[in-house]
Amino acid sequence: MYQKWYTNASNMIPFRSFVKKKEPLITFTQNTGYKKSMRMKTIKIAQWGGLHIAYMPLYIADRLGLFEAQGLKPFIYHAGNDDVIFDEVAQGRAHFGMGDPVFAALGQQKGIDARVVASLVTNTCMLGITHHAEIKPFSQVSGFVGLRVGTFPRPSTAFTLLNALKKRHKRLLKSMQIVETEIGQQAYLLASNKVDLILELEPMVSMALHQGLHLVCNMGDFFQDALFTGLTTLHSTIEKDPELVAKTVLALQHALTLCRTHPEKAVSIGNELFPAIDKKIMKEAILRMVDLKGWPEQTVINPQAWMNLLKMRQDVGELDTLPPFDKVVDNQFAYAALEK
Repeated sequence: MYQKWYTNASNMIPFRSFVKKKEPLITFTQNTGYKKSMRMKTIKIAQWGGLHIAYMPLYIADRLGLFEAQGLKPFIYHAGNDDVIFDEVAQGRAHFGMGDPVFAALGQQKGIDARVVASLVTNTCMLGITHHAEIKPFSQVSGFVGLRVGTFPRPSTAFTLLNALKKRHKRLLKSMQIVETEIGQQAYLLASNKVDLILELEPMVSMALHQGLHLVCNMGDFFQDALFTGLTTLHSTIEKDPELVAKTVLALQHALTLCRTHPEKAVSIGNELFPAIDKKIMKEAILRMVDLKGWPEQTVINPQAWMNLLKMRQDVGELDTLPPFDKVVDNQFAYAALEK
């Protein structure tokens, strides 16, 4: 049974293209004044790690025509790990990057002037699962003592969460081992008994639970109010085309609202994107993200959540200084989106 879950999970990983999609199910023409004759502008969005339910707001904005309602034609592609996503933006190959937003701060240390313009995912979406019955659910740091924990490779946010936890509790977590592997191979670590538990995202979590594994921890219990995923762009893009940024953030805000108020639409999109996954599992995965508040209510970046993210990177020695909030974060577009 467990091997079946691993096989299904592995087959699900490859990233899909969103270029070919069905007709929009809904539009927001009353807010945008969008006309069918409007000339569409292509925007390139590089995202982390392939197709994941955690990024459902992005997929909803694409599949339900929310970008189109703003006169935008998105080209969404998987570029690699968080550092590669940022490099796509820094080199001008993508207008926006969706991944760990801390790389905007890290980039400024290297002279790259980037800004985080939207919040998309919180750290409560990163969950620990295992097939070992003796590992009971825990919400205290001591639960990690003596465990081998499988995760995405550095410099991913998932790895940093564990590394920062180990740094902050050096004596207590001295025996905890962090085991890295390529994105999408975490299930293999558990199946081959190389780790005791793995950190995963939906829909992998719900798939695993249906195959007899169990949920043991939520990283949100150890790092409260931490930003997990954001939308990053160059400051030069904001100066050159602020309307492009505003429209992109507005589409994502509409998508976040839909995830919370009409989760059945997110479930429907999930069924389209993951046809191999049972519809019942998909519904559970989406509702778990909503219940855990894995998707924030708004794209506005909370200063405390941002500071908590920076401190994690500083704890592991990756960030020299904590830059001023308004030097890296630009909330003007997110606030404007709330008014429309």
